[in-house]
Amino acid sequence: MPVIAVCSGKGGVGKTTVSANLAAALTAFGETVVVDCDFMLPNLHILLAIENPGLSLFDVLRGDASLKDATYRLRMAVGRTLTTLHVIPSLASLSMLKEFEERRFGEVVEELSETYDYVVLDVSAGLSRLSLVSMGNADRAYVVVNPERSSVNSAKRVVTVARELGVEVGGVILNRYRGERSFAELVSEILDSELAGIIRESRDISRSWDAGVPVISYRPRSAVSRDLVNLAMNVAGQKVNIRPFGRVRYLLGW
Repeated sequence: MPVIAVCSGKGGVGKTTVSANLAAALTAFGETVVVDCDFMLPNLHILLAIENPGLSLFDVLRGDASLKDATYRLRMAVGRTLTTLHVIPSLASLSMLKEFEERRFGEVVEELSETYDYVVLDVSAGLSRLSLVSMGNADRAYVVVNPERSSVNSAKRVVTVARELGVEVGGVILNRYRGERSFAELVSEILDSELAGIIRESRDISRSWDAGVPVISYRPRSAVSRDLVNLAMNVAGQKVNIRPFGRVRYLLGW
């Protein structure tokens, strides 16, 4: 089943927020697991209120734990349905990183793909060795950008490298959007990839993380939750036409 890599050229664009919410939304379409592949600065477990996880991805990679033991299950409402999001956190140290084996990581991802309908990899920002290993084990890569030139320029290199690795680029996710219509229209052209989703800036995002749940569960009827569901539908193959909207629609929350 599809292994989805959520990537970015630079940090701070909201990639982990997108990864967690995309994975939560995909639970409506099938069994889903999200894996924290940001080995240097892992924080997926923090956003999802998994306090001090005892086991993590590195315990699995070292052979000290099974995937089942390192997987945390979060029950949440997605729309009117109660679903379960599976989460594999990552707790890294320099010693662990020195022991990292690319082959073993690939085996773990393959095992997950045989178990779940959707595997979402929250890839660390940039193009480090570990980022490339994570992205290279995916079937499709989605690149998160903000509506600013530096973000798009760094994302362009990620798109190029993904294709060099033979990974399909599923699309661009424009995050923290405030109605910059003209910029949105340029993004897919600059990155030579279609818009898979536009996720608007919203205070509900930070409020949902304070509550320790994805926003699509915290405020399921909000405009930003609708944006995320549309993204998940595109990732799941249920085509939704993503159209950039202007400042007025953003301010009115349409």
